Amino acid sequence: MRAETLSPMLVVAREAELPDGRRVWGTGGWREPEEREALDWLTLARLSGWGVSVTYQGETGLDVELRDGNRWIIVACDPDHLGEDAVRGLASRLEAEPIVVVARAGARGGAFARLAGATHVSGHILGRALRWVGAGPERDWRCRTALEGALMETHSSASMWATLDGAPFIVGRRVGRGAVATLGFHPSRARDLDGAATALLRHLLIWSAMAPVAWFDLEHTLVLRMDDPGGAQSVHSRDWYYPKLGEEAWAAIGVGLARRSGRLSIGYSPGWVDDGDPARGDLAVAGHVAPRIPGRVHPSPLVKYRDRGGHTPGTLHDYEAEFRGIQSLRAAGLADVELHGYTHMHPDTLSWARAPDRYRSEAWYRELGSPARDTIAARPREEHPLALGVASLERYFGARPTTLICPGDEWRESVLLEYACLRPLSGQAGPRVVRRRPARCGLFPRPRAGAGRSGLDRKLARALAGGRRAEAD
Repeated sequence: MRAETLSPMLVVAREAELPDGRRVWGTGGWREPEEREALDWLTLARLSGWGVSVTYQGETGLDVELRDGNRWIIVACDPDHLGEDAVRGLASRLEAEPIVVVARAGARGGAFARLAGATHVSGHILGRALRWVGAGPERDWRCRTALEGALMETHSSASMWATLDGAPFIVGRRVGRGAVATLGFHPSRARDLDGAATALLRHLLIWSAMAPVAWFDLEHTLVLRMDDPGGAQSVHSRDWYYPKLGEEAWAAIGVGLARRSGRLSIGYSPGWVDDGDPARGDLAVAGHVAPRIPGRVHPSPLVKYRDRGGHTPGTLHDYEAEFRGIQSLRAAGLADVELHGYTHMHPDTLSWARAPDRYRSEAWYRELGSPARDTIAARPREEHPLALGVASLERYFGARPTTLICPGDEWRESVLLEYACLRPLSGQAGPRVVRRRPARCGLFPRPRAGAGRSGLDRKLARALAGGRRAEAD
């Protein structure tokens, strides 16, 4: 296999964590750090702009030979479970190629500990001051929460690459043309405690690399996102009602964005649900008085609703003005519109309109979670809320969304798969699973490959990341 066909990173994972044949890895809910070590590495790599392949650590070693990854091999599992043959494979590649192997510290006497020149011993360290002293510029981070690491015993050929309150935290050792970086801590657990651990790991990957590498530099970047424009929940929900922003307010947002060279992602719900109750308010669509039909869905960009007997009598909810304000930001290159469901409400809108708790229960204002499964399954595919939402955004905004933001962060795996089918990623692949039966995961679009050199200065790295930075954000 020629080097240029390889992914920059190979992650060695437990198959229970990243099951082969599944197109969605992770649940969206909480998982213990020990259950997502590989997933956390994969996510960090993709957010940095690097392609990733995955192979598996099994009961007798690795599923296949270590033949992918031309910058880094991440052992995202207990390195003592790799087996002698797998460690010999790592050593062979290190002798021949300028790659970096990253893993947690192994036990004394183990095959991996002998390769790494470092082992964990009884005892631990605790501290808040992180320092990088390896290749590239020195960096210091001060943690708000104390981090914990294992005491490490090192061979004379190993050196400290990072410290925690002066004690070894990452140890490096040159092996042939490559190097092994040994972590004296569990990376996912440390990242949960303080973001400085993420910064340290990213710094490790960038500055330890022994071959050309570029990355998305998101330091000092604030990711701006506004959800819920377009949705009717701001009119109907007792606990979540508020007036619309007018064109003047949207223009003020634009001034602030332009002053800071910023850009805003807007999670828009393009379907507006009518409760059918004329006593609560007056509804106009496209400038005309609309017949009040319970559960009917109208195009949000065409709606005006004046509250008469609802939560805020006298308030005008002007969705037309909201739409114009958003379009002005888009025309100025200051905002993008993404899909925040179709209506943000349970897809059985008629049942909602007839329910006694329709204005009180939060469950009615969740569109894609488990309670909506049967309603969505009974519909033809072209009437799936996501299909309707994508079509509406294309019609009124002239844009196809790149991102699905599930209302209330409630979703099921089938919802993500449906969205992946609605938005095919032409020419882009997800993480490759390296094993006897190769599989693809299409929900993680692969960024365009960058180029550069190890130790690339930040200005050049930003230029190389170029037009993909906003998409990564």
